[in-house]
Amino acid sequence: IIDKYIQGEISENELYESYKETGSEGHDIQKYEGFLQFAKQHRDNVHLKGGFLPRKYARLLVKEGEDEAYNQVINLGYISEIDRIPGSDNHYNFFESLISGRDLTSDFENVGDRFRKIFPAQILKDS
Repeated sequence: IIDKYIQGEISENELYESYKETGSEGHDIQKYEGFLQFAKQHRDNVHLKGGFLPRKYARLLVKEGEDEAYNQVINLGYISEIDRIPGSDNHYNFFESLISGRDLTSDFENVGDRFRKIFPAQILKDS
């Protein structure tokens, strides 16, 4: 869908409508309007790639493990092996603060483990 928009085959409104019809995430891609317009205007220099993994693969990761979920999304062509990124302690710290509301700038000692199980699923979705 993005490629068709960038190449001028569909309008912005058609892009938004196509996403609503085919996307399963429910993101408001109109918030990226300026970025999309810039990419289109500079398509000879900007190579835009975008997409969202279906949520079912994050659920699969939590239920059956990272290897199974990554194998499926790689085999389906959503990502390649090189896109598989490990999470770091700093990344988890940031992730946990977003969910818990903990002040990341002042509360460094109280990082909880409550969200460790879903953290790998978020990394997969961020791939």
